[in-house]
Amino acid sequence: MSKSRTGEQLPFHLPLEAAQARDDLVVTTANSAAVALIDSWPDWPGAITILAGPVGAGKTHIAKVWAAKAGAVLLQPADYQTDRDRPSIPETGNFVVENPIED
Repeated sequence: MSKSRTGEQLPFHLPLEAAQARDDLVVTTANSAAVALIDSWPDWPGAITILAGPVGAGKTHIAKVWAAKAGAVLLQPADYQTDRDRPSIPETGNFVVENPIED
């Protein structure tokens, strides 16, 4: 091990795991309606929901929380580029299309 100079910062290589559980979801005024909606599933007013917001707002986290609760699969646009690439939908019929529009 090499000696470090006084005041030199030592780097630590710590793995970072993204929080994806419901208990990890911080509810704020900005996302409270979306969180209330996923918490109320399956008593939704309709069969389809669209969750939209700016990058970094937590849409993926909220979608993953709902997917775990609903037995849903998460799909990416690359999963269904052609008719032959149709993804397998679970028996629940529940799925999330993640990032459907590319800029």
